[in-house]
Amino acid sequence: MTNTPEDSTPDHEYEKRERQVKDASRAKRRRNEETDDEQRERQVKNAFHQHQHHHRQRSSSLYVAALRDEFPAESYYGTMDSPCMTLLTGTNEIIYGLWNTTAGGSSSLSIPGNSIGTYNPTQTPQHVFDQNNITKYTSYGICNQSAIYSSRCGANTGLYLTLQRGGSLLTGIRFYTANGLPERDPMTITVEGSNQPSSALLLGSSWTLIYNGSSGLNSDPGRYRLGVTETISNNVVYYKSYRLLITSIRNISNAAHYSEVELLGY
Repeated sequence: MTNTPEDSTPDHEYEKRERQVKDASRAKRRRNEETDDEQRERQVKNAFHQHQHHHRQRSSSLYVAALRDEFPAESYYGTMDSPCMTLLTGTNEIIYGLWNTTAGGSSSLSIPGNSIGTYNPTQTPQHVFDQNNITKYTSYGICNQSAIYSSRCGANTGLYLTLQRGGSLLTGIRFYTANGLPERDPMTITVEGSNQPSSALLLGSSWTLIYNGSSGLNSDPGRYRLGVTETISNNVVYYKSYRLLITSIRNISNAAHYSEVELLGY
């Protein structure tokens, strides 16, 4: 009987081929298993990162909630996930008191006294940025200490200063009320900025108006209390000097007064 080429193949050749097929099959399974392991590893990593992100978000929410519980409304400036505004003034600022001054106009310096164009000698402009809400600044404007009472008393008074820290971006402002008469609380204000030298800061042309509106004290928060933060959203310039003017007070009185002003920004 004649053997075909297939029949003439030795048994060990069949065994060798069978082992090769099995080895290839096992190698394929290992590659598939490695691919599955990599996928599982990626899934574990993604789950871990999602957990971390959720934890950070929850921590931020808890942080802000704790601040809300600890401090009065509007007393915090941001969250852990966003930049916080900074207090732009220190306790060593040089402040000039003003009266009979309007936005865009030249400045009229006020002096200590009890008559028209003065501020109370013991309640000076320096107290506005001393970070002590027990002290206050009282300015009479067109009125005086005792004889004249009007809703215009204390209007067009205020101050200007050149920041010790240098040019800064003002993005918010808020007032602390003083003790005494709530009728003297500032109701509306203007804020201007300047990068002119100190020798030119009495000139109205040196100033650019960046805010005209509420002082944040529309609702009386009580005495020695913090008002609402007013946002200054249209200011994009880092100014070295700022001028603040009171344009109206709460009611008929003989002066404007306030304990602190916080200039907030970057």
